[in-house]
Amino acid sequence: MAKATSGVGKNDLINNVAGTTELTKENAKKVINAVLEGVFSVLKQSGKLRLVNFGTFSVKQTKERQGINPKTQEPITIPASY
Repeated sequence: MAKATSGVGKNDLINNVAGTTELTKENAKKVINAVLEGVFSVLKQSGKLRLVNFGTFSVKQTKERQGINPKTQEPITIPASY
């Protein structure tokens, strides 16, 4: 896999899994999707997931805020979200 950066994409993970295993890219994609679905499911249920020796993930709620539409430069309201 490429050096750790702030922008590793899903396709990078798929290529890495396919390259380090005997899986095809299609099967590696299925594995990555299954893992991510599991992570999302736990986060949806409990709001937090700790994978020992890997990392901790949590859901963060953001407040409604003001922003600017980059195309029109007009002010917009960005709604609250998770």
